[in-house]
Amino acid sequence: MFMADRHNALNIRGAFLHLIADAAVSLGAVLANIAIVATGWLWFDPIISLIIVVVIVLGTWQWFQESLNLTLFCHSGKIKIRAKFLTVDIASI
Repeated sequence: MFMADRHNALNIRGAFLHLIADAAVSLGAVLANIAIVATGWLWFDPIISLIIVVVIVLGTWQWFQESLNLTLFCHSGKIKIRAKFLTVDIASI
């Protein structure tokens, strides 16, 4: 369900990114725990957490911008308005 419309619908893409973020956090917690048990170095947990934060922010930045544009300006930036003699690209405004 999420894979089919993840590029078209903003809400579906948000839900898809949320699921991916949850999976990344779970995987990071498991990997950090394995590294801590194997080495005894407790700093693996915050390092893995910061890496996950960076990956999530970079992965969701475009979605955030599109949702903010939709909220503030009532368009997604991909809409073109065409008049009889004028074509305006909303993304350039």
